Amino acid sequence: RYDKYGRKRKSLYLFFHNKEVQTMDEKLREILNDGEQVLWSGSPAPFALLDRHAGNGRKILIKWISVAVLASALIIVYMMNNDPVSPGFLTVVIGISLLLILSPLVDRYNILGTRYWITDQRVILMQRSKTIFSMRLDCVDAFRLVQDEAPNDCLVLGSRALEDVGRQLRWRSSHPADQPGVSSDNNAVGLVLYNVANLEDAVP
Repeated sequence: RYDKYGRKRKSLYLFFHNKEVQTMDEKLREILNDGEQVLWSGSPAPFALLDRHAGNGRKILIKWISVAVLASALIIVYMMNNDPVSPGFLTVVIGISLLLILSPLVDRYNILGTRYWITDQRVILMQRSKTIFSMRLDCVDAFRLVQDEAPNDCLVLGSRALEDVGRQLRWRSSHPADQPGVSSDNNAVGLVLYNVANLEDAVP
């Protein structure tokens, strides 16, 4: 889009995105050790929620349909056996169902707000919330470049993360704190860099 003077307009999304990137860069500089050098940086490329890779779209559709069917069946059975109907029960069932249905959307939003860095000392993952997880390079006992789980490559670091690399890779990439072995200071024993377009520059 262009304004009346022929100048290209900046979208509101682009403005806030650039602001967010700037804030994350500032946060990164705060946590770098003395002399620590950034060798590579990247972020997840945009991807469709219902993409065909690894059956992600099919899994989400099955989840949505299952939640809707189970919630509807539960409400019908409850209403047939209870009079009067408790509004609190209906609120709980509908609320839980909505949370389960919205969870893939939230995961996608969180993943797209993530940034990755590799320094000469560690791998750093920063979430949209500015929460940071890092993995020292000398703790990377194994890694794998996964090429069929997303539109672009995914880098899985650490043998603990590789144990179930074929399951819930997208979910695991947005929930590093839930990975086994993550300590209270966010030093991870496994990380997933999801759907990154320039991973060939990070992996020797």
